[in-house]
Amino acid sequence: MKVYYNQKRIASTDRRFNETIRCIGKDPRLGKRRPKKKGNQRGIKILFALAIVPMIALFCANCVETRNDIQEKQEVVVDDEVPKPIEFEELSIVNPEPAEDNENIEDKIKRIFPEDWRMAIAIFKAESGLRADAKGDTNTPYPSIGVAQIRMLPERGLNEEDLKDPEYNLQYARLLKDKSGWYPWSCYKNGSYKKYIN
Repeated sequence: MKVYYNQKRIASTDRRFNETIRCIGKDPRLGKRRPKKKGNQRGIKILFALAIVPMIALFCANCVETRNDIQEKQEVVVDDEVPKPIEFEELSIVNPEPAEDNENIEDKIKRIFPEDWRMAIAIFKAESGLRADAKGDTNTPYPSIGVAQIRMLPERGLNEEDLKDPEYNLQYARLLKDKSGWYPWSCYKNGSYKKYIN
């Protein structure tokens, strides 16, 4: 008698002599699993744990260093954006003498900002409504005063009475504009001045 498995002969026997089945080669029906050695697996797990812990520690350390570097770069950028303290004496005065005694605020702006007076008028309208006595940022220790809303920062050495004088206020605004462009005015950064441009 012949024994087949998956159309392949795997054993044979002769019933006439009551012989036991003799396999031809390895019996494929027998499982190929080998008994697991628990000791080896336990050692591998311990080695894996010992290797992974330092890697996690290095990864966390790199994350912290990267975050600190990003914060330092942001601080540097913020420091660059803030203009250095400036003195009123450094002012580049354009046409310092009024053309007429009855010169109004808009005429002063056109005289002091001749190359960009439309932008200047729009920004100062958004900031103060072109009022010489305007006072903003009153919820802070250093309010903004006058037509151009000049912030009374301690390092500037300014006083409120001087800043209420439109000529002085606008000349200082010209200095700020020469040093930093229109960026010191928040209405320029948020775009609210655009509705005042004619």
